[in-house]
Amino acid sequence: MRIVLALTVAGLIAAGLSPLLLMPTAHAQRAAEVRDTEGDVRPGQVLVEARTGLGAASSTPRVTIVQTAPGSERAAARDLAARTGVRAAPNFLRRAQVSPSDPYYSQQWHLPRVGAPALWDVQRGSSQTIIAVLDTGVDPSHPDLTSKLLPGLNALGPDNCGNTGATDDHASGHGTHVAGIAAAATDNGVGVAGIAWNARILPIKVLPCDGVGDDSQIIRGIDLAIANGAHIINLSLGGPGSSVLLEAAMQRAVQAGILVVAAAGNQGTTIPYYPAASAFALAVGSTDTNDRLAVFSNRGPHIAVTAPGVSILSTYRTDLTNWDVAPGYQYKNGTSVSTPIVTGAAALIASHYPTHGALRAGAFLAASADRIVTCPVGVNFCPYDAYGRNDYYGNGRMNVQKALGFARITAIPFVARN
Repeated sequence: MRIVLALTVAGLIAAGLSPLLLMPTAHAQRAAEVRDTEGDVRPGQVLVEARTGLGAASSTPRVTIVQTAPGSERAAARDLAARTGVRAAPNFLRRAQVSPSDPYYSQQWHLPRVGAPALWDVQRGSSQTIIAVLDTGVDPSHPDLTSKLLPGLNALGPDNCGNTGATDDHASGHGTHVAGIAAAATDNGVGVAGIAWNARILPIKVLPCDGVGDDSQIIRGIDLAIANGAHIINLSLGGPGSSVLLEAAMQRAVQAGILVVAAAGNQGTTIPYYPAASAFALAVGSTDTNDRLAVFSNRGPHIAVTAPGVSILSTYRTDLTNWDVAPGYQYKNGTSVSTPIVTGAAALIASHYPTHGALRAGAFLAASADRIVTCPVGVNFCPYDAYGRNDYYGNGRMNVQKALGFARITAIPFVARN
């Protein structure tokens, strides 16, 4: 089973889904003026206005609220607008536009690139959505993370530095950086913004202080994530070599409804790196600030989607002195930092549509990705195949705003192609 091939629009069409499901119908586009941009609406309400006298000022209310069955607002508006002399539209909700108060938000170029700020007006993540970060641990004292952390778990036992907790003790602060990208506390006047403001982080330590773990530790970490209610597992780690035991652990996660998001690797090679190359992972590559494949990003048929992976500012161990913009904050590059961008985005979609589940959130992110037409450095021809993907960008560069719209209009069961 290969998840990545099921995550394309073409793959969904091949499964029997009409492309018309993704487009406005002619009925909705006719001269009757139904203003529907697939926004959120007031349940059970349609606004109706008579066309007569529209040019004259009047103190008489022109717009009437018509009650209809919740869920039928758009259809009711279309039917009413078909009548002569009437305008109609669902009663759309409008929100104050959000700009987080985090002082380093302006330096997080990746957030607007993937459409996150536009989505925050609608969804900022749910505290019921749990992201398991399987990594070097997380700094529990970090001011941008401490309120977001569930009790940490350790899949190592005592590690090779003699530590037994889930605190990040890696010299690069790797796990702390990853956690902040996905779900740092946001709009709190401190540090940086995360993708999923309100999602919770479950730190599971699978890499010791030297950053080199093994499959036995990662498998234990995956099983801990399953047992502790994770919805999404972030694996910003990897290496060559396929293991049937690691594959089986990831299959258990998928069967439990958990989305596994994994880093493609930073070697600039087509050699498959696992767990990203697993059939049960959503493999993430990296793009640079020019929306071009990062030179270090691995490529191949397993790549599902790409996300920014160069100069990504996030949280960092507070006890280390080699910080960038301030103590506890550092820029990093790599597919390790692209992966939690996708993870956080999946948490937003899963929070907004909890009945879809995290697996479908991953499918929506891939199927709605922005197609990047600029070939990587040194590559002259990089067409997308019949399934809408190529070996460099997968389905394209992730756009979470588009993914939410895709989820809204598409009733797609999660399927995997063999």
